[in-house]
Amino acid sequence: LLDYIKRAINGESVEVPPFHYDPKLIQKPGRPRWLEAWVSPVKDDTGKIRELAMILKDVTEKIETERVLIQTISDKKAAEEKFQIIAERLSLVVKAGNIGIWEWIPNTNHMFWDETTENIFGFDQGAFPRSSEVFTRCIHPEDRDQVW
Repeated sequence: LLDYIKRAINGESVEVPPFHYDPKLIQKPGRPRWLEAWVSPVKDDTGKIRELAMILKDVTEKIETERVLIQTISDKKAAEEKFQIIAERLSLVVKAGNIGIWEWIPNTNHMFWDETTENIFGFDQGAFPRSSEVFTRCIHPEDRDQVW
């Protein structure tokens, strides 16, 4: 802050970026705040600087919100990176184990099979008709009651 005040004393109007102010450091009550400031020299009729005018703006809420947002973004990126690592590991395990993956959406009766599942059941890649009826026909008749 002192450098900005010196610049104002030398005749320059300056904008001070956010800085932390703790009133306890000067034995005053109150909680620490983040402030922005504008300092301008006030000149008399002859152009001589007689005083400095300072405007302070409390930007605590803005700074604290930005910090929370930055932490949230950082946490989200870390979670996405962790998810990506887990997904890559799962993909390796599924491929190495020749494990098929399929999904069934009951309200539409739509099914999705990956390439491995299609291969296991004897379908060419992309040839599975995506219906539970076709899937049911792939299950041994004695086992169908246990599946559905």
